[in-house]
Order: sequence, then structure tokens, then C-alpha cells
Amino acid sequence: MSEKDLIQLSTMLQDLRKELQISFGKAEKESLRFNLNSIDLELQVVVTKEANASAGTKFWVLDTNAGIKYGDTITHTIKLSMKPVMYDKDGNKLTDIEVSNTGNRT
Repeated sequence: MSEKDLIQLSTMLQDLRKELQISFGKAEKESLRFNLNSIDLELQVVVTKEANASAGTKFWVLDTNAGIKYGDTITHTIKLSMKPVMYDKDGNKLTDIEVSNTGNRT
């Protein structure tokens, strides 16, 4: 297994944030909306420590659909429970986050 077969945890969370922001924008024009209370994720990860002291520890999310052979790699299950918070352009906290699933994905 190589790093190209894995997704760094920070990248996965950044992509999730982008997808949610797209949904938030689409919700503005919808009459039916969904409030977002929490996001619960359960992930299989591999933890690596770089030889270089400044690189630190990295968490890699396993893509179970990629058909990767994990071999002797030790995997860990982590559960993340996150409460999304949105802020306006002035840094003021907003309430009642609403999402929509309309529109086409590219």
C-alpha cells in the first residue's frame, strides 16, 4: 500500500466541508430544507509517523472501495462527532444551518 492509495484525514475533512458549503448555498432557494445538527463519521485509518521530526504524525483514511491489500498494516477505527458552525463574512456566528441535496454534482 502506498500513500497514493490513501486519503489524508485533513483532505477528507476539507472535501466534506466543501460539499456541505455547496449544499448550504443550494438550500437558500429551496422551500424544503434540512437543519444540520451533527455530523457523525466512523473511519478506518492508518497512522504513520514520519522519520523527519518536523513532519509529525499523519492520519490516512482507507478507501475500502479501492481494493487495496492492507497486509500487515495496523488499522484503527476512529469516530468523529462534529457540530458544524457557520460564520458570516464579518465573523459573526450564524444559527440554523440548512442543507439541500438538489442540483447536479460535477
